[in-house]
Amino acid sequence: MMKQKTLFFRIVGPRDDDPPQYSLPTTDQLAMSVVGDFSYESFERDIIVQKQAGDLQQISALHPAFMALQYPLLFPYAERGWQAGVLYAGVIQTRANAHIKVTMQDYCYMFHYRKDEPNPYLCYGALSGQAKVDARACVDENRLWYIVENQADIRMESIQGICDAINRGSTEGSEMGKMTVLPASHTGGRRYKIQNYHDGIAICREYGPPDFFVTFTCNPKWPEITKAIFDPGQKPVDRNDLIVRVFNMKLEELLHDIKAEIPDPKIEPLGYALVSEHMIHGPCGKDNPKCPCMKKKKCSKHCPKPYEAGTIVNKNGFAVYKRRTNALFVKKGGFQMDNR
Repeated sequence: MMKQKTLFFRIVGPRDDDPPQYSLPTTDQLAMSVVGDFSYESFERDIIVQKQAGDLQQISALHPAFMALQYPLLFPYAERGWQAGVLYAGVIQTRANAHIKVTMQDYCYMFHYRKDEPNPYLCYGALSGQAKVDARACVDENRLWYIVENQADIRMESIQGICDAINRGSTEGSEMGKMTVLPASHTGGRRYKIQNYHDGIAICREYGPPDFFVTFTCNPKWPEITKAIFDPGQKPVDRNDLIVRVFNMKLEELLHDIKAEIPDPKIEPLGYALVSEHMIHGPCGKDNPKCPCMKKKKCSKHCPKPYEAGTIVNKNGFAVYKRRTNALFVKKGGFQMDNR
């Protein structure tokens, strides 16, 4: 018998003078409390079912009934989920085609909306969100178990004996070969990050440093998102599939529409309004010497910037955007601000 433990949780609110990072969450989020520690020997993720005869049966994450037993409210008719060994329809196995069976990535296919098809992963709010997180955890768990069971195939001994031992500061031969090696193909691992860093450095060495650094975020109030939410009571946070699709389409459009000039209000009235409100710096310099950007009587942002007929890269490797001389301007603080 396992010894019972009593746990107490208390959420302490921040004081008025505490910095923002100690504030309580303001949005709905999923959280999980883990007591103790996971290890290779003790971790098990499964469901135990007691049969009518009294004996117990283990239902692992690879069983087709796992999600139906874990979330009976989402699957009231015990619909079968993913299972190993299912063949793709219409695929003939050849030497060049080794992928003929459905993988656990089938969960990603099930997460998306399809017309006139009820989807339990989208219709039940936070419970659907928890099921999606659980399904993703099953996928990652299966990948990690494959890596654990196939350490010999990724040359664990040679990798740990040379690189990892030095990084850990090992000095004894008995300390080698104890860790589980995550290959560079595993997203998020240390070797994955190192390989991407080396690839980036190699690209810079061949083609030079990057010219642009662009940050693009998603707005859940985009009309493309709000108009596509049909179910009553749903929020954008409940439709991750929709947000991802809209974000990807807008990101592709952004890559074709990057500009560093004031849009023509007659041709692009919305762009002109957005640039006027969010993208114009100043006024500063002689027009406003008390502007926060002023350091030692000069603008720390180096405004106004010189006119440029086209976008170029200066001798220091920084991008200098195209800023043509034209009649377009924005009124801000009583001053006319042009492309500079």
